[in-house]
Amino acid sequence: MMNMRDNFIVMALIISGLSLTAWGQLPQSLEKGRISKSDGRQIEFQSLTLVDGVYNLKTKKDQQEITAADVLRIEKQTGNEALLWGAALGGAAFLGSILGVNQAESTSGIEADSDSKTAIVAGLTGLGVAIGILVGSKQKKYETVYNASDSDQSRWHLDLQSLPHSTGISLSYTF
Repeated sequence: MMNMRDNFIVMALIISGLSLTAWGQLPQSLEKGRISKSDGRQIEFQSLTLVDGVYNLKTKKDQQEITAADVLRIEKQTGNEALLWGAALGGAAFLGSILGVNQAESTSGIEADSDSKTAIVAGLTGLGVAIGILVGSKQKKYETVYNASDSDQSRWHLDLQSLPHSTGISLSYTF
């Protein structure tokens, strides 16, 4: 059976292991993404590898080398924005087609049957979704894996306290 001191040691080891997780550490290799340099340029790459403090980038056109000190941010490609654009344009087309059908009906004085209204609304909504998916599939989505401004700060802070009759652990995480 573990006593309080043993529990404290186990928790301290677990939390100290968490505190050593690297945030802001330069990635060693990455597939498909983009890199932002200190001179303001952004380069899209197919593959990236870190060798002796120098990044080797393979782009669609050529290969480049960038020193790690010149890197401000590295982002990996996580997909595209097709779903978001499809939903946004589909929703806009849906609302627009409902308003359009109701407006046309009220100004012309001719009442259309519900089947033709449904067909118009469904057709325009489908067209909006399709256009949104086409537009969104060209918009790449990225996730930041390294940010130079975060590398100087530790995101985890561990504070261990041992008093004569009790033991305490404080763990804080900075967002």
